Amino acid sequence: MSVEAKSIFEAVTKPVSELLYDRGLGLYIPSYQRPYSWNKNKVDRLMEDISHGFKKLIDSNDSFTFLGTVITIHDINHSTIQPIVRDDVPGKVLTVIDGQQRMTTLLILCIALHNEISLMYKRFKKMMDKYQSNFEQEQDSVEEDDQREKQRYEENMEAFKWLDGKTIDVLTDLALTFYENYGRGNSPFYPRMIRSLEDSWSRDKDKCHYHSPAAHLTFNYIQEINKEGYQATNFRPSKRIDENIEGEADLVDRFNQLKNILRKLDKNSDDDEMEEIPTCNEIYNSKVFLENLFNPGTVPVDHIKNISTEFKDNFDQLSLLMFYANYILNRVVVTVVKGKNEDYAFTIFESLNTTGEPLTAFETFKPRVVGSVKLANYENSREKKLLDEIGEYLSDYSASDKRQKATKDLLIAFFGAYSGLKVSGRLNEQRSKLKTAFENAQSEDKNYGEDHSQEKIRLIQTLRDCANFKNYFWETKSFNNIHQFIGDRALSNTSRLCLSFLNDLTHTIVIPILTNFFTQIIESKDNDEKQLRLYEFEEALKAIVAFSVLWRASRIGTAGIDKEYRELLSITDTTGLLPIAKIHMKDDIIDIDSFKKALKSRLIDPSRKGALKDKQGFIQKATALPIYNQKKVAKIMLLSAHNNTVEDPENPGFLIKGKHATNSCLTMEMYQDEVSLTLEHIAPQTHGDKWPPDIYSNGTLVHTLGNLILISSRLNSALSNKVWQEKKTIYKAVGAKTREEANEILIDAQTKYGFNFRDSTKAILEEQNHMPNLVTLGNIESGWNAEWIEKRSKHLYSLAWDELIKWLE
Repeated sequence: MSVEAKSIFEAVTKPVSELLYDRGLGLYIPSYQRPYSWNKNKVDRLMEDISHGFKKLIDSNDSFTFLGTVITIHDINHSTIQPIVRDDVPGKVLTVIDGQQRMTTLLILCIALHNEISLMYKRFKKMMDKYQSNFEQEQDSVEEDDQREKQRYEENMEAFKWLDGKTIDVLTDLALTFYENYGRGNSPFYPRMIRSLEDSWSRDKDKCHYHSPAAHLTFNYIQEINKEGYQATNFRPSKRIDENIEGEADLVDRFNQLKNILRKLDKNSDDDEMEEIPTCNEIYNSKVFLENLFNPGTVPVDHIKNISTEFKDNFDQLSLLMFYANYILNRVVVTVVKGKNEDYAFTIFESLNTTGEPLTAFETFKPRVVGSVKLANYENSREKKLLDEIGEYLSDYSASDKRQKATKDLLIAFFGAYSGLKVSGRLNEQRSKLKTAFENAQSEDKNYGEDHSQEKIRLIQTLRDCANFKNYFWETKSFNNIHQFIGDRALSNTSRLCLSFLNDLTHTIVIPILTNFFTQIIESKDNDEKQLRLYEFEEALKAIVAFSVLWRASRIGTAGIDKEYRELLSITDTTGLLPIAKIHMKDDIIDIDSFKKALKSRLIDPSRKGALKDKQGFIQKATALPIYNQKKVAKIMLLSAHNNTVEDPENPGFLIKGKHATNSCLTMEMYQDEVSLTLEHIAPQTHGDKWPPDIYSNGTLVHTLGNLILISSRLNSALSNKVWQEKKTIYKAVGAKTREEANEILIDAQTKYGFNFRDSTKAILEEQNHMPNLVTLGNIESGWNAEWIEKRSKHLYSLAWDELIKWLE
């Protein structure tokens, strides 16, 4: 059966009165909506827009003020309401997905108007009653033929009674915008808008709760105006001192700001927000204005214009407020979009929202968790502790765009870690997938009994672990705060290097896998197990780096590496490793040997995509590739090749592995050193007549590993225009063990070749640390050419393979 668009959503533009007078209407703010936060400037702009439209109505029939779009769900089944007194819920609940800031401001504006008009009406009514009483008392002394005074009285009273009636009408209408009287029970007055978790509608005073800032302010005012014998007083709400309620200070400030603005309506003010307000004379002279707000011909304009001077100011002040309120009720309009359900409503919101700040998928997920626990149990629940840790991570991103991106990246990693599922960064997809995953977890738990919540906790905990892994291991530069997870143990220098490298590479596809190894550390039952799990985490980290470096060095681009990692999460490997996403593993432990075996198989097995076969296969594929285009990979390759090596005495220009810690290069300090260890070319990138043309003939040889070194950028700049023999001399001097040895090398070259090294070059040389790996270059006897570059590439790749393949065994 086909589905029509109107069955999914409808959009209707309504004035405030038509929107809010609807009998049985309740506006409901989900708990994931952010607290009220409008500032002074936003309220000023709103009032300027309203005042501008108000003045335009003097001469324009089509003067309306458009407040914007409000996106809602018509919650027929009351599924979004929590807590709920089911029999006491309003009949028509609109759950507000977007627009709650504007709607809240509109409602407190109506309350402020109601209070200001009530105060003004109280003074006006007192004046009118006194005038009427005085006239009646004076009737005995008035000559029967003195009709002029009587006629003046009747004309004044006609004007007064007209304004009296219109004021009562507008006060009634304003009251309907912010509350409804249900007529029975010991708490029959319902605030028009409440917030999930903090508030609850009920006719029973023991069950109704209005704790959120907007509902609290509204309910206090409702109670005030419904007291027996109520006389209007200046309503000035204040912040609850004993409680730190988010958004309340802003709400109270904006209410008081609105009150101050309304009090200036009738004054000749220089304030910017008041410059658009017409005078009462302009209004009463405008047929267009009066006919658009009232029935034609019902306003006693002539009598109003002739009101006695002593009554004029009081009359005009109340008139202007009454007109302003009628304009807001009837000419301020809102487009209400109703979605069929939450998913559709968010889809509409994303398509319409161009300037607002969208709610993150985590913010819309949180109330689902609260609802599953029940509000009464949430404060002391495990779920709350987990969500608070996630929220703490995301709160570090104060800018909305950064917070949105951080949430999207977190959820991409989470879905991989939890289910192996690939999701995009699209907000709608993430919200929908998160909702489905949570519902499935709850369904699985129900199969084990009412109180079972293991899968739900596993899901939330995986999200928490992703957040903590990203926060304390992936995104950090210092690793200072990781002891809360690994105890008094230290993360090895090699592991720190690996994490820094993967982050620099933006190799985020591995975060889900590392998160699940990280979870195993957290869930360790004792110190011995924690030590073992930390070892496995570090072994997994090294295996991932070895796999990724060897994979990327042997082909152009990433070439499908993401798919390899994703399959480890979601399918059984041909080596027998079961999928390691949480939904498959449950509480099992990932076998580190099987994990490394699976990675190695994917790298070298001829039948798989890696297909390197062995070291020679790797060297053959990697040698001719321009690895300089992958600078971080190239640096790791050189550090791996140079690690614990010494000069090969039988093969000048080559290295051999020495004793352990002979020359440790695979450290975070050396990897992060961008002062003395930057990636540079030996033969320059652009061809010059001082270098063999065969180096540049194929276009990529100059960027292969054999033509790259790690050296100070300052020294490289000093060498840029020098010939090979001169560069070779300086490489040898840099590799010297002592300053005296370096000076002898320079003097010898000056004597042999006539080189004249500048003082600036010598000064740079003196700044360099001892770099024994460059000695080999200084000892090359032949010239620098394509043959040497290829030979050196193969040699370096061979050394790097020997170093890295151990991490996969």
